[in-house]
Amino acid sequence: MGVVLDASGEMVRRLVQSAPLVGGLRERAQALGAELDLMVAAMAVTPAKSESASGPESAQEPAPADDGATDANSRAGTERARLVVLNMALGGSSREEAERLLREDFDIDGRDEILDEAFGTQDDGA
Repeated sequence: MGVVLDASGEMVRRLVQSAPLVGGLRERAQALGAELDLMVAAMAVTPAKSESASGPESAQEPAPADDGATDANSRAGTERARLVVLNMALGGSSREEAERLLREDFDIDGRDEILDEAFGTQDDGA
């Protein structure tokens, strides 16, 4: 009976010791899930350069769109860009890399404000 109690006690001790490891793994899995969500959101944005390089049809003016839908799409694109840039900043990318990505892949206004939110203003380092 004493052997069983000793073995049970050892198992409980090991379970208690492994709890922080399991918690850390759970947190990391959630962080990876969030990163994956950001990547999926970034890939869902149609690059602006592909629209302008679509061939002879690009010379034609598009039909006027509903302003409400256009505003909503613009806000969604801006929010996606903000998330991508914040993720880049947290991942160690430079401001210049993020600026290039915004310029090439996002057809949005307010790029400087997004960069300032993620990296601070140009004057912060002075």
